[in-house]
Amino acid sequence: MATVNTAFVRYNNEDNVEFKVKADFNVVNVKTRTLYLKLSILNAGNFGWSFADGSTEKNYTLNANNITEISEDLVSSTAPTETSKDVVTFKLEYYKDSNYTTKDFEQTLTLNVNIYIQNSDGTWTSSAYPNEDDIVYDYFDFSGITNVTKSDITGINGKVVMHPYTWDNGSDRFEYVRDVGRYSDYKLLIHQWDDNRLHLEFHNVGNRFVSYVVAIEQGSLDSAEWLGVELKRYPNDTSYFLKSIGLPTNVGSISKALIVPINNYIPCHFSKAKWGGGHDIQVSLDGVYIFNPLP
Repeated sequence: MATVNTAFVRYNNEDNVEFKVKADFNVVNVKTRTLYLKLSILNAGNFGWSFADGSTEKNYTLNANNITEISEDLVSSTAPTETSKDVVTFKLEYYKDSNYTTKDFEQTLTLNVNIYIQNSDGTWTSSAYPNEDDIVYDYFDFSGITNVTKSDITGINGKVVMHPYTWDNGSDRFEYVRDVGRYSDYKLLIHQWDDNRLHLEFHNVGNRFVSYVVAIEQGSLDSAEWLGVELKRYPNDTSYFLKSIGLPTNVGSISKALIVPINNYIPCHFSKAKWGGGHDIQVSLDGVYIFNPLP
């Protein structure tokens, strides 16, 4: 039985939150022929998880000698009210034919759903997890930031370092400032201009979850400007392992980023400003937390 992890984070000041998590994993077909996968929810957990369309079953075609990425949203029928852990079990049935009549083999997969819900006093503890240190590994409040350029930022607990790395053109064309946050005392404002390409790497995270709220405070993004999250193979790597689409693109828009760990890859936030006058962008990171997987 294989096991994968996912997470859900709700900040105290969030409104209209949909309880949705991502089930991401790869299926490897080592056979020289096509297989047909039926993925079904065998155990929906304590909160009654189903696929986003309300179903409990999905079908996939697995090409011969190939890797297929499975990525499905799960929604809960019962809303969690405090930090907790749930377990969803999937059954994977592999068939030889597209009519799903001749089964080749089957296996099960366990999805650990780590749920982090912030209390009104800013803590994340619950009846099941009364010790904050078991939940929060590190966090950032950016209280010491005053127009610093290209400097590391260390978390409040002194464990995680946010390391800025810029590459290609415009390596010195960014700066940090800070402002009052909505999800923490202070938020980090990243001002970029003239083709600056900034990677904010979260060092010393290990197999933990990185969560933050990102917003565009100034400017807007077009095809020449980027904003997203990634997992890096090593520090200062200019390629990415995973790129997340769907983060905000217009001034005033906001999105929550959650980076799920894979094989100790380095979590990273990245953004790029376009070359030329009038293309400054200012992106904010608020409520930056690194969470331990719940025991």
